[in-house]
Amino acid sequence: MKLLLVDDEEYSRDGILSVVSWKSLGIDEIKIAENGSEGLKTALEFQPDIVLADIRMPHMDGMTMCSRIREKLPYCSFIIISGYSDKEYLKSAIRLSAVNYLEKPFLPRELTESLKQAIARRSAYISSGVYPSPNMPSPDLENRMALALLHPHPQSDPLWNQIHEHFPDLPEDARWITLLITIYERADHRGIAGPEHQKEIFSLLRRHLDPGQDTCLLLGAKSENVTVAHIAFRGGTDISIRMGSLQRELADCLKNRCHYTIGEGASVSGIHNVHSSYETAMLCIQQGFFRGPDCVIAYQPVENPPVYSFSQEAAERFAQLIKGNDIQAVEAFIHTLSGELKSYDYTLISSVKDFFSQLIRKLYYHSDSFLLPAFSMEETLADSIQIIWDVPYLSNLEQYMCRRVSALFRELEKGSNRLQDNPLPCKIKNYIDSNYCDPNLCLQSLSDAFNITTSYICIIFKKQYQKTINQYINEKRIEKSMEYLEQSDKKIKEISSLIGFPDANYFIKVFKKVTGTTPKEYRRK
Repeated sequence: MKLLLVDDEEYSRDGILSVVSWKSLGIDEIKIAENGSEGLKTALEFQPDIVLADIRMPHMDGMTMCSRIREKLPYCSFIIISGYSDKEYLKSAIRLSAVNYLEKPFLPRELTESLKQAIARRSAYISSGVYPSPNMPSPDLENRMALALLHPHPQSDPLWNQIHEHFPDLPEDARWITLLITIYERADHRGIAGPEHQKEIFSLLRRHLDPGQDTCLLLGAKSENVTVAHIAFRGGTDISIRMGSLQRELADCLKNRCHYTIGEGASVSGIHNVHSSYETAMLCIQQGFFRGPDCVIAYQPVENPPVYSFSQEAAERFAQLIKGNDIQAVEAFIHTLSGELKSYDYTLISSVKDFFSQLIRKLYYHSDSFLLPAFSMEETLADSIQIIWDVPYLSNLEQYMCRRVSALFRELEKGSNRLQDNPLPCKIKNYIDSNYCDPNLCLQSLSDAFNITTSYICIIFKKQYQKTINQYINEKRIEKSMEYLEQSDKKIKEISSLIGFPDANYFIKVFKKVTGTTPKEYRRK
């Protein structure tokens, strides 16, 4: 399997290359390009199976490059990465039928999963061999035809001949609508619904849309929980009545079996424009995340839809509310945020989940400051972040966050007697947690802030936490630097400054002392 990585930032390229076990995925050839023009030239020579590309690059942007590659290499899989949240980028990625659209910073796990999907897609093309040419396609061929329509295809593609043979009497200007149906288990709203539910959807669609009447149908499965239905209507059909009836029947079929979201794309003219209907159906599915389970959404065009703007200040305000030990205020923050987000349903889901991941980190950092192992043993931070990225709806995020808040405050209440014995060390620890990025933070500055002697601070802090003030300050700074190294492309010098080390060389020395490795080596792990 061959992969082309296109990114104009060397540090970003090195980071991506270091966090994936390429050989274990079966990717044995990798080439690199530093801009869009070079990427296009390399792709045409290298013939990659997968292209992993940044969006904003000099000479030629990533989307233009990928579109041109698609024209020459129709079965190449694309994974788009970007440091910017933008609806137009998402729409372009959908138009390309990209495997995924990853916003920086992304977790290594997210990239690995996207690569696995791309490899699976490519393997399906390879294993299919020469396309058969019967009038009625096999299920495998129909699935490939349905998925092919998700993005523009060159007219020279042999698969188009199969699609046209499948619809010999369909007018060129027939109206097409793409329907997307996503399903999830009802229990915890995380797992995908069983394949038997998808089979029921296929069966219902075929019964309702009899090809012998006024419709034609192509069915495909994007995954075990996402069904794609491309529906063509011949002249004289009342499309709105037919679609309304179909959606009601689907909802009745699924309502007692699993949770679902049904997205109806815009009506388009001609089979070569079906990808546009799919693109708008995907936007409906995105909106379903905000509206909650068991909804049917038909695309309605909106000019310049508002997108929610997340701020670091809001995340810090959440952290301060936690430190204030007011569970009602913390839960009110979560409910208010969720309520506001419902009015911004064009916001990228990945942006929402990334922000909620920041909030869950604040909970765990607060639990660490109070030495509450029971909270983190119940679910580790990694577990919680995984749950956040798995849940299908905003309401699930809201409920999950409130459960974790309740769990934290239960542990705080259990440990309150211990903390009341001497709250001063805890206050000092909280002060360090809030001011670790200040390069002037030291034993003397703490003495001045709390109006007590340096020797007394040293005694009570070490007695409470079994470590010195300087040890804890350095560990806190290194802990934050590890977060930057894992989740951002910031340079070592910039990270050093952000965590309170004006001297980058000293930061590297302390980092190695605490972790046993250098920042650069840590990032490559």
